[in-house]
Amino acid sequence: MGGFQRETSHASANGDVAPPAAVHTLVMAGSPGDLAARLAPCVLRAVEDGEAVRVNLTATRGGALRRRLGAAADAVTWTDTAVWAAHPVRRLREVQRLVDEQLAGGARLCFVGECAWPVDEPDLWAEWERFDAVLNHALEGRPVTMVCVYDEEEHSPHSLERAHACHPHVGVEPPCPAPRYVEPEAFLALDRADHLEVPAHAVRLSGALVPGTVRAQLGALLFGTGGLAPLGLGGAMDEDVADALLVTTTELVTNAWQAAAAVVDVACWRDGAWAVVQVDDDGPGLTDPLAGYRRPPVDALGGRGLWITRQLADTVDIAAGDWGTSVRLRLRVHALEVTARA
Repeated sequence: MGGFQRETSHASANGDVAPPAAVHTLVMAGSPGDLAARLAPCVLRAVEDGEAVRVNLTATRGGALRRRLGAAADAVTWTDTAVWAAHPVRRLREVQRLVDEQLAGGARLCFVGECAWPVDEPDLWAEWERFDAVLNHALEGRPVTMVCVYDEEEHSPHSLERAHACHPHVGVEPPCPAPRYVEPEAFLALDRADHLEVPAHAVRLSGALVPGTVRAQLGALLFGTGGLAPLGLGGAMDEDVADALLVTTTELVTNAWQAAAAVVDVACWRDGAWAVVQVDDDGPGLTDPLAGYRRPPVDALGGRGLWITRQLADTVDIAAGDWGTSVRLRLRVHALEVTARA
């Protein structure tokens, strides 16, 4: 992915900075004690102002902040980032729910957290980086302060560049406009691959692939005679994972036909601990970088397929152009035990 350039400014014409309703700010972590000293004034002020405060850090960093706050810690809701909604898209949904609850109650939300960065899982790592970008749309105009903690020693220079690109503010007391911020659409568009190649060993579904035939063929691979041998998965796949593969693939094929594709192809394969399915179509190309991140209205006639896929899959990658669209989803064969960095 190429370097990011600043595309927006929060400064007014006279040079003053008007604080937005939502503040999404990046804070670099030092030692747990140093981080606690930096965050404590912000948390204490939020508590004194009657805001709802949630802290969602690793056990080590959260414990240090809790000790620093003393008796004021009792006014804070504490969760462990390795446990609470420990998947980026599902955490996005939970954060939105929390903000909506506070909005309904007339209170501002102060959320101090960090991503559940997985060890040796680069695809999930990228999903968490996209989560921080999408948060800017999810929180826009909402009464929330979102303080995101990153540790410089745990992240590569490239990852830190991406962190600065998807946070419109940096620091606390006070948060300042970020000089390297880009809009979520630009961040996600740059993150897209040009093409997603299917490996030679993949199993390709055959015939006219409408949703019904895809469901039947993939269902036979997952649950039928011979089990999962064509995918090289034996009988070891969790049943919930197999169900999720069946639902998401059918939804993606339905999406492709609704988008006026003339041809739809489906391939599936094993990649280490992952089960992978890719749906390719020759439709007009999916151009919205935020597709699937925003829940469709309840009265919408369509548009839920990619949203459902993002909820169920561990990772989703999209490539699109005038040739059509490729959507690749990956699920771990067994439920992932997240090991967030301490």
